[in-house]
Amino acid sequence: MTTASPKSYDSTNVVKVLISNVAGIIEGDDVEVPTSVNGTFADSNVGNNILVTIVEGELVLTGTDSSNYRLAEPNELKADITTNKTAKINKQ
Repeated sequence: MTTASPKSYDSTNVVKVLISNVAGIIEGDDVEVPTSVNGTFADSNVGNNILVTIVEGELVLTGTDSSNYRLAEPNELKADITTNKTAKINKQ
């Protein structure tokens, strides 16, 4: 399972992508899968279900048997950017 972490608005499109429960690796094979990688939102503004892509080169398998596998990037990975704290107007 792969999920992109929702975040509060900070004007950037950076997002952390969490990876768990990778299927298809044969028991006993020496293959390591990253537990998190960097991703980018398609839009850095507040919104729901914003498309997320994993940064190229981040999704890499390691281990002596890793060359026997190909890790596919998940389709339609999406997350939300929520509003930041309310801006306050200072008195003059």
